[in-house]
This record gives sequence, C-alpha cells and structure tokens, in this order.
Amino acid sequence: MVGLRRLIVEVAVREKDEVKSLLMKLTSEVRGESLVMSGNDTIKSFELNCTPYRASTICKELKRIGVGKDFGVITIVPALAALPPPGASGHEGRSFMTRLPAAEIHTLILDQSGGNVDYFLLCFSAAALAAVGLGTSSGVMIIASMLVSPLMGPL
Repeated sequence: MVGLRRLIVEVAVREKDEVKSLLMKLTSEVRGESLVMSGNDTIKSFELNCTPYRASTICKELKRIGVGKDFGVITIVPALAALPPPGASGHEGRSFMTRLPAAEIHTLILDQSGGNVDYFLLCFSAAALAAVGLGTSSGVMIIASMLVSPLMGPL
C-alpha cells in the first residue's frame, strides 16, 4: 500500500520568498495539491500532502536551490501521522486547506479497495437479500440489499 506523505519545509524568513515561489510553482502543476504556510517572525513553515514519488521530486527541486543543504530543514512523515488526533482543535494558524485534497483521498480509497473476505461476504449477502426481495416482491428487502452492499462504503 502506497501511503501519502506530509512534506514539511522550514526555512528562515530571509529565504522564504525563493522557497515559496518554487513550492507554489510545483503545487500548481498537480491538481488537488495545496500548500499551507505558517510560522513566526524568524521561521516559516510550508506543509504539503503528496505521494511518496511526488515528495521525492519536490525534495530534489528544493535541494537544487539549497534547502536541506545550505539552509532550512525538510521533513517527510506519513500524512496520517501528521493529522491532529480526534478532538484536537488544530485551528491555530491553519486553514481549511490543511485537509487532504480530493486527489489524495481518491488515492487512499484506491489503495484500500481490494478484494478481501469482507468484501465478498458483503457482496454475497447483498445479492442474497436482493434475490429474496425480488422473489417476494418486497421493496424493503431490495432497499436493505442496497444498504448492505459494499458500494455504500464510501457514502
């Protein structure tokens, strides 16, 4: 399973403009990626959720301009490890853009969607309920089969 990565780049304020322009250019190339900027008077932080391959590509570009070598720090962590725990406010200095972009949610769903015992058991039970509903002309049973089917999972 290929997980998403949270790329965190921390640089001094004097280098932020060059790093910001590079990251803005790189994130505009891929639909669904959003760059979140935060920090204080001395250090600026840039955060981005992306695939591992994309993280390595961005790191190469950042190292080309000296980030991680001459100045600044690049940190890569699993994206799910970077999410705040349930119940944590996490609203300080953040915007709604810190949520996972639609393309990354789609990737997560694809990574987790595969044939397993649960999936086939749900398909079989939904088919059985639908067959009984059709045999008895019961709309309730047909609706129940729709609710049991694994297609309702994303909803």
